[in-house]
Amino acid sequence: MQQALNGGEIDVAWLSPQLARTLAKQDFLVQAPMDTPTMTMLIFNLDAASGGELVDRRLRRALALALDTEAIASAMRGHFVPR
Repeated sequence: MQQALNGGEIDVAWLSPQLARTLAKQDFLVQAPMDTPTMTMLIFNLDAASGGELVDRRLRRALALALDTEAIASAMRGHFVPR
């Protein structure tokens, strides 16, 4: 990535914070921080062989009804539509 930026092969790149600090010392480079989308997921193990209690559909449904998905979305500052 650094070689491609230095060599002019690419014009735009998403950089790790460490690489951004390193490249900030280059006088030809302009850094423009920007927000990027993120995704957070909650995944359940439904494998009965591994002892997953969530194999029971009724338990999964009860958990889904108990979660305040709008509060979770608000806390994550996202635009989220629960389904």
